[in-house]
Amino acid sequence: MTYRIGPALLALTLSAVLLACGGHAGQTVTTPGARADLQDAALPPADAAEPFDLRRPSAVAETFPPQNPQAFYYGRYFYGAYAVQQGLAQRVTAAEEVAEFTPDWRGGAGEAAYAVFGCNMQYYEGSGTFNLEWDGDPPAAGNLYVGLGNFETNGWDWFTPDGTLTIDDPAPYISEIDFLLAAVVVLGDAPARLAGLRIGEEVVVEDVDLPMLFAPVLDWEIAVQADDFAARDPVARDFTVVEQANAGGFDYDIVSYTVDGLTIYGGVRLPAATEPGSCPVMLYGHCGAAGATIYGTTWLRSIIGDDELFDQFILLIAISRGEVLAGGSVQYWADGDIAYYDRDADDALALLDCVLANYPQADPERVCAVGWSRGAQVVTRAATRDPRITGVIAFALWTDEWSLDGQGSAYDALPQLTSEPTNRADMMYEYYHCLWELKNGDCAIWDMRQLMLHMSVAYSADDLPAIQLHAGSEDPLNAERHSGYLASWLSWYGHTDYRFWVYEDGTHDPSSYSGAGPRVRELLTEYVE
Repeated sequence: MTYRIGPALLALTLSAVLLACGGHAGQTVTTPGARADLQDAALPPADAAEPFDLRRPSAVAETFPPQNPQAFYYGRYFYGAYAVQQGLAQRVTAAEEVAEFTPDWRGGAGEAAYAVFGCNMQYYEGSGTFNLEWDGDPPAAGNLYVGLGNFETNGWDWFTPDGTLTIDDPAPYISEIDFLLAAVVVLGDAPARLAGLRIGEEVVVEDVDLPMLFAPVLDWEIAVQADDFAARDPVARDFTVVEQANAGGFDYDIVSYTVDGLTIYGGVRLPAATEPGSCPVMLYGHCGAAGATIYGTTWLRSIIGDDELFDQFILLIAISRGEVLAGGSVQYWADGDIAYYDRDADDALALLDCVLANYPQADPERVCAVGWSRGAQVVTRAATRDPRITGVIAFALWTDEWSLDGQGSAYDALPQLTSEPTNRADMMYEYYHCLWELKNGDCAIWDMRQLMLHMSVAYSADDLPAIQLHAGSEDPLNAERHSGYLASWLSWYGHTDYRFWVYEDGTHDPSSYSGAGPRVRELLTEYVE
């Protein structure tokens, strides 16, 4: 089966994520030549306490987090970190780029080192060939076993590969939801470092290993991103009201403030109420990267369909560095280069600081955020970083650079990058410039993945407050599946306060989302009651 991504027609592969588990005595070693005592001697006994029990494949598959299929036959992945994240490793530790197996099994006693890989097989039509890639010497002959979860018998079939493992009929090993499980067991007492698991063929475009670039996000990468956000100082300084304007019958303050030494602008729509704490606050993120106007929320007013409700909010119109705010007597250009998906949330949070510190009528206990397209990404990212934002309404949201769309973008862009990108006004400048450096060997693949992670709010779902996700079934830019990716992660983390709607025939324009108004009003009403 093939799947079209933009103009490129790619064969698709599975992706894999490490989940380390244990063994279950009593499973049958079905492969000829495998050690008959493997289950009894090398792996924990059947009555071992969790998490050292290699449960039946159907149960193990349910423990994996959401995972994208990959658009490549070659599936090389750096594991290890997921074992630490899940807390299920036995003698397998994360060393960022490899998984270190340190078995202690000698003479039929001790502990094996083992882990289970879960693989998304959706769209895959490659060969049933598995290659374990070792960083250094592989385990000695007789000390390596690979178990495949058999979903027909709900048991494990064990193999003793010598370099390559070929499966003629993979059907029994693929679940109803296109999932495959492969357990790697190392015996003996010599450590081994597993660099990756290759399934099928290699795909390298412009010297970039695409499967490595799009390998599932690892726990240590998310931790690096969290440390980056924690080290930032998006506090607004030098707050000034530079102009007062009127648009649509409302008074607006056009304000300036500095973040990271750059002057940024924002619009503040002022309701009639002036009593301290009398007004809820709405942080607004605009579509695109051309900037915003102070009266550019008429589309949102139309969707809400309740002027009295909408007009009770202090409305914060956020722009980012490198963008323009219009609607006053002049256009106000923010300093700096556009910082798509990276520092834009810093600038929006700084505007929120300005309003809460300088407008007594703003209630810090009633702050929500609304955004469309890129603006939805900005305010959703801001909500993951600031608990003052207690509700988000996101229209046409892009959430995951590891999606098929993100993979297709990189696949298409690499051959077209024949010279270094120089247009810093392009909202995708950082992405394309980093991709250019990657293909020329001037950027580490992990640096590119960090930039992609900053562009992918799905992996921060656990930090989100209540959120509404609105998507159009015919959106050509941010397909409905992106809101679906985030919804999958929210469900995975056990969130219950989220809603996800797909609007039939809806496009990228939220005004085509028939029936969205009552749903939006339901959330906003919570801030005025």
